[in-house]
Amino acid sequence: MYDFKGCLLVENSGYSLFYVLINKLESSDRSEQDYVFSFFSNSIRSLSDKPGSRLKKTIISGLEAGDARFKGIVDNFFWSGEEWREPFTEALDSFEEQSLPYDPNYDEDIPF
Repeated sequence: MYDFKGCLLVENSGYSLFYVLINKLESSDRSEQDYVFSFFSNSIRSLSDKPGSRLKKTIISGLEAGDARFKGIVDNFFWSGEEWREPFTEALDSFEEQSLPYDPNYDEDIPF
């Protein structure tokens, strides 16, 4: 089911894909975040008219932590209009890339 004024809705759940993706970005599990970065970073802005406060907070936290993956998402907002660029301008201006912390549970390998 689609709501073209708001978000793409997951059928029969009332819960939107947009919020599922935000949950994954907020996760401390790097593989959950990587799922969004790998498959949805170019299209997350098409799932909502503008970034809500929760998405803004999540992305700004990632930028403040120096996570280049979050910078990549914001870089994709360049042509999306001021409402998608402006909330992240200050965090981008002070962005300094940091290495991701070591996570012994993270496995980048393809599972086959």
